[in-house]
Amino acid sequence: MLNSLSFPIFKKQFANLLKIWIYRANLLRLMKNQKPMKKLLYFIPLFLALSCTDKTENHSKNETTENNQKEIMATEPDSVLRHNVFFSFKETSSQEDIQSVIDAFRNLQNEIEGIKAFEYGLNSSPEGLNQGLTHAFVLTFHSDEARDAYLPHPAHAAFGTILGPHLDKVTVVDYWTRP
Repeated sequence: MLNSLSFPIFKKQFANLLKIWIYRANLLRLMKNQKPMKKLLYFIPLFLALSCTDKTENHSKNETTENNQKEIMATEPDSVLRHNVFFSFKETSSQEDIQSVIDAFRNLQNEIEGIKAFEYGLNSSPEGLNQGLTHAFVLTFHSDEARDAYLPHPAHAAFGTILGPHLDKVTVVDYWTRP
């Protein structure tokens, strides 16, 4: 798929290939009546043109990749705050009830600005040390202030009213990531 960064490179490649094709066609016409050594001399400029074209294209691609990596690194902090929440649900809660809790929790990222990422999953550890906790949720924040604004947020309180009737146990662990 061509994007705005690769289109000029593609256009340049096409132009270079067209020039080489025309040059080659002219060489073939000239070489029909030439001796073998003279034919070889005609291909030297063609070889040089091809070798220079590849280096230029690779250099441009490397610059584009480096620029993209710098942009990503500039927007992502070195460390992020992970808010880990572990639930177990009451035996009386149906799968539909549990799914409505999961959907409401997932939707918080659309309602609270400071949530940068949301993930969830079911416990799959074979160790048996989960103490009955079955569902794990991870919210990512870029600052303590964002997490602190999330906790009393009205959308978070509304989520608590959906969760409350179905919650058996909960554990929360927050930490800053380290490389």
